[in-house]
Amino acid sequence: MGSPWTEHFAEYQAGFLYRQYNLRMMKKGFTLTEMIIGMLITSILILTIGVMSSTGISSYSKLRKQAEAYNEIYSAVSFIEHSVRGAKNISLADNTLTAKGLKDPSNLIYDCTITRVDPDNNLMYNLIYNDTLGHTSTIVNDVANLTISPSNDFSNDKLLNATINGTIILDGNKPSNFSLPFSVMRRNG
Repeated sequence: MGSPWTEHFAEYQAGFLYRQYNLRMMKKGFTLTEMIIGMLITSILILTIGVMSSTGISSYSKLRKQAEAYNEIYSAVSFIEHSVRGAKNISLADNTLTAKGLKDPSNLIYDCTITRVDPDNNLMYNLIYNDTLGHTSTIVNDVANLTISPSNDFSNDKLLNATINGTIILDGNKPSNFSLPFSVMRRNG
């Protein structure tokens, strides 16, 4: 065996190495401050992503509703042009388009009818289709200030140029005005 100093030094050295090992193991983890900062940064990122996706979904929903409303109006104008084409007599007065002398049904009436007043005191109209066979159908729903007006004096003209005007109001969005021109040719006879 060696001297007592050597044994004592060996024990001291072993204890020192053990303490160094423990200190290294304790430093492998994160401090409380590091954990809090990491959680804070992660929370900010998740919150930012949530707000951005919520805004995107909300915008998409508003645009989809607006597109559906415009599509309904464009379809109505196309339907009117197609169904009235070839009538012998077409008249347009007081927001009512009347086509007479068609083959079947013989008469059509497109009427802008007030259906209700919305919370902002806008008169809401429906565009209603009636024919002599007893069919009635609403082809445009809930449009503010809906009008059908002539763009030309067609009393002596074969071509009726008219415009459907109105305002679309969707769930808290700004009102959106539209003006859709259409043309219908009268037939002779």
